[in-house]
Amino acid sequence: MEESCSNSLSALSESTCPASEELTILNGWRHAFQKLEQVKTPSPLIKKLQEYQERIKQDHVAFQQPSRMSPGLAEYYLDGIEDIGPREVAAGFNSTLLRLRHETNYFGSGAVEMKDNNVIDILLSANLGKDERARFVPFFWLNWYLIKRGFDGGYFPAIGRVIITHKLPTPREMWKMLATQGVLPEIISTLNHELVHHTQYSLLQRLVAYYSQLISPGVFGLIFSKYGLEVAIPPTATTVALIYYGLSKLARNDEILGEIHVYNAAINSPFFSHHKLDKVEKIINHVASLYRSKPFALSKALEGYILIQRLRLLGANDKKIGHLVQMARWSSKEQTYPRLQKAIDKQFKYWGIEEPETQKIVLNALQAKHDLELYINRYRARIIAAEELEIAAGRWRRSK
Repeated sequence: MEESCSNSLSALSESTCPASEELTILNGWRHAFQKLEQVKTPSPLIKKLQEYQERIKQDHVAFQQPSRMSPGLAEYYLDGIEDIGPREVAAGFNSTLLRLRHETNYFGSGAVEMKDNNVIDILLSANLGKDERARFVPFFWLNWYLIKRGFDGGYFPAIGRVIITHKLPTPREMWKMLATQGVLPEIISTLNHELVHHTQYSLLQRLVAYYSQLISPGVFGLIFSKYGLEVAIPPTATTVALIYYGLSKLARNDEILGEIHVYNAAINSPFFSHHKLDKVEKIINHVASLYRSKPFALSKALEGYILIQRLRLLGANDKKIGHLVQMARWSSKEQTYPRLQKAIDKQFKYWGIEEPETQKIVLNALQAKHDLELYINRYRARIIAAEELEIAAGRWRRSK
């Protein structure tokens, strides 16, 4: 029987479990960086981390200053801004988004580009219902299919579409959350989650998925037109089942690894929020439970998360990680995903860090840096959103 995720995680290096409490992040980075001083390996990566440590020593005190606007004050400002005109809140929220894009990394590594559209582009779009890559409006049977299964969204590789079953939150709701919490509503994390799935499929995989789904009516139609209904049904069912199984198997990724990747991408994004899956342990156990009928489900979810997080810390973006996830397979003998592990080993070799203990120290320092940057991006988001609220509210007060 596989042990629980929480027990397994306790035996892992600190680098696999991002800290979630702000105070822990602000005060805990020193410990990880102090161990870096023991490392004698002359690596450019270690030098960069040491330089970062010196910079943050000067800056981190500033990030402990109060930055949260109270919900009551935010509501008061928003009520006043709405009094000016119906488009004022949307315009002010767009100004906030543009400042976040140009002044921070808030929509950086966690927000994945999908063709020319990423999360911020979709939020800035004036007509989301006509967006080519993500839909927040009902989309005939696909929407019904997702709702029936209890999903907030889905990615369909055969048609290259992300479907979100809820309406986009209002600019007022998103602006308030940014100013008071530094995050965006949960459905935006769902959007990011589904966009990341797009990185996991090559064009060939999407084409195979598309044509395998066309085979059923095509084969049936050919047999029916020549032999009639009674003859068509049995051979069509058998033929379609065999062809569909063969093609879909060729196009399929490891489902557990794919889900772990998208959840990892979401929780590592500054705008992430989720009322249930807000901890690494919860995500791993959740994904394992989705595929509990599969062998080694918990082991795959746990190992997959560790590997993907290490790739992220070593500089891989979600496009690169998605490419590695494509057709990656679990090795029962090695109890890992060899394709991902080889990529990690290659990256350490590139940086000249090959001693296991040194790798662990570097990963811990990279994780501490990553946690601190997440906090800083949320801190700056709260500051910018509050500033823009005050600017817009100033126009309202002057108009009275």
